Amino acid sequence: MTEHESVSIGAGFLRVIGAALHLGRFRPWLLLGFIYLAVSTLTRFVLIGVSMAAGMAAWTDLPAVLAVGAVYDLAATLYLFAPFAPVPGAASRAPVPQQVAT
Repeated sequence: MTEHESVSIGAGFLRVIGAALHLGRFRPWLLLGFIYLAVSTLTRFVLIGVSMAAGMAAWTDLPAVLAVGAVYDLAATLYLFAPFAPVPGAASRAPVPQQVAT
């Protein structure tokens, strides 16, 4: 695969994702995912602050705690919201009901 082919494949993928987001089908799920990530990150900051005040954590622990927490929260977000996300093209593959002649 040449560099030009890989760039065109990447650009095509981004175009498909952009079209899906432009249609608005994924906007509610993305919004819920971002809200979940924001609340989780805020909670993590509060908990690390309480731990620092109690002397159980230091400033040097902050990057590791946030990195591990971000990975965990991303995995939890995908686990929670992926089953409810609409599948692109599912409507076009759905069986069409046949009318019964009476």
